[in-house]
Amino acid sequence: MSRQAPLLTALICTCCSPDRVGTAVQSVLAQTLEDLEILVIVDGPDESTLNVLGRFDDPRLRVSVLPSRGGVRQARNAGLDLALDPWVAFLDDDDGWPPSKLERRLAAARESPHRYPILASRFVAPEGQSEFIWPLLSEAVRGARRSSPGLTVHLASSLLPPGLRVGIAGVFPRRSGPCA
Repeated sequence: MSRQAPLLTALICTCCSPDRVGTAVQSVLAQTLEDLEILVIVDGPDESTLNVLGRFDDPRLRVSVLPSRGGVRQARNAGLDLALDPWVAFLDDDDGWPPSKLERRLAAARESPHRYPILASRFVAPEGQSEFIWPLLSEAVRGARRSSPGLTVHLASSLLPPGLRVGIAGVFPRRSGPCA
């Protein structure tokens, strides 16, 4: 019997983080949006992480172990290949979401006039009399926006729309060797 595709896939990539990944999974299980799957990609063999994930008894959780470590870029791309459509949300293994995050994000995406809206996040925290904001828009991006008012620049995707699959690229530290 095949399972009907959920509305959203929460994609968590992990490597040697059994103490953190359980908290991330629990935050997805606590979402007000219930029509979802949680896809955890384990970047290479990691029995400790698999033991933690095995404690969850929820049919929405799927785990896939890559045969060898390839880094977060390879793990995310593998997750995109395995995700059940239509929407994909990324969650780092050391983070968690407030309970209504996915429901609110999906509602915002559906209200967008764009065919492929990509919702992004910025971190803003009070720091004395000012704020710490990350990521900042570079001057090149601000200049491009001024010269092309219709240009939309997304800094970090956290929710990808139906049918859009992109190769996740970037510079990430690669872990090698056995888990500590």
